[in-house]
Amino acid sequence: MSIATERLTDKRLSVEVQSFKKKVLDFFEAQSVSPEIQYRIILDLAKKMDMPFYKDDEKKNIKAKVSIRLVPSCTDCAKEIVGYLIGYDDAFADELLSNLIRQQEQTFRKICPRSKKTKLGKNCIWEHPIPASYSKNILLSYIKSPKLAKAKDYIDYLAAIPQIALPKTEDVKLTGDLKYSMPQGWNWEKDDKFARYVVADIAPKYYR
Repeated sequence: MSIATERLTDKRLSVEVQSFKKKVLDFFEAQSVSPEIQYRIILDLAKKMDMPFYKDDEKKNIKAKVSIRLVPSCTDCAKEIVGYLIGYDDAFADELLSNLIRQQEQTFRKICPRSKKTKLGKNCIWEHPIPASYSKNILLSYIKSPKLAKAKDYIDYLAAIPQIALPKTEDVKLTGDLKYSMPQGWNWEKDDKFARYVVADIAPKYYR
């Protein structure tokens, strides 16, 4: 086992990560979360070696209870997760959502689709016009309010914004707060979804 692998394993087995795992399972039970949503959350929390459900028996157990045909789309799954979080525990909601946006292949990041017509060149990266961490904070504010209808509207809004195959030469322009946030005062209900790129002076041909 390499040193890097050992460190990731140690992190997964740490008190902190195992405590989070217990909180996830407690959440499933307390909110009577459907097997399909449990399955999606567990898959998202098993993407990397340091995540709580990586190669975990719980993933196998829940898969046996799930009808794969009934597992909802990323958009619908995100709406259901937010619905289960409303009225539960705000601190846990923040912790769970933070862990569900760590990887490109996780549900909340895949709300924004990738165009099947776009080929990702080796000098490009997939970029969310609205950063996932920023969207997480918007959703968290609606969970705390609570405003489930607004949260669902925002998820639908994201679903209509494809990820951008952005050249690395343009991506480096997203510095400071623009790397993980939108311009100050930006409002998703009335402002340009590409406002971050406009402020960063990224060539419109890459996103318009």
